[in-house]
Amino acid sequence: MYFICLVIDILGSIDDSIENNEKIAANLEDYAISKYQEITRGTNDFITLGEIVDIYDSKRKPLSSRERESRKGDYRYYGATGVLDYVNDYLFDGEYVLLAEDGTVIDENGYPIVQLVTGQFWVNNHAHIMQAKAGYTNYSLYVALKKLSVNTAVTGAVQLKINQANLCALEMPRIDENKLLTFNQEIEPLFLKIIQIRAEIEKLNELKQLYLHKFFG
Repeated sequence: MYFICLVIDILGSIDDSIENNEKIAANLEDYAISKYQEITRGTNDFITLGEIVDIYDSKRKPLSSRERESRKGDYRYYGATGVLDYVNDYLFDGEYVLLAEDGTVIDENGYPIVQLVTGQFWVNNHAHIMQAKAGYTNYSLYVALKKLSVNTAVTGAVQLKINQANLCALEMPRIDENKLLTFNQEIEPLFLKIIQIRAEIEKLNELKQLYLHKFFG
């Protein structure tokens, strides 16, 4: 009984660490978003999203649940809202911004479901895959998308969808080149820290699963 209680205490400590790390990452992200809102407040000049991104949707490849079961591995397999599985190969290597294409595509405020992804990973056909250009970094693109209303781009009554054409046509505030450069420099260390924290959370989750599997079957 003592041993089981000890394991439960360890699991509780892991959960506390995960929660604390998630709060820190969320606070850093919220700060970056607030700075973006400051520099775009009152802007009357706009660009389209298509002007500032390269899209790599043609490189996506969905795997069925049966295929994923036969290809278990260490590489993250992403869907519209997050990691769905782990497989034995990857399609992308680097830093990308994912935006949900269909299914759950917007939150309650009309903003898109966005993910900042780094490393080697696989993506199915339910998320658009982008990298920033035209003075934006992937970090500033991610922040901009977090506060970009996409209601006008959403189609479908039952199965919501944001197709690539509608995505690229979305308008967003144009930012002065010098302001954008300063903003990029300010948020880069924040996101490097966020990425580090996310990696720590992933390791903690893996450790938690090891304990659960070993002691609770």
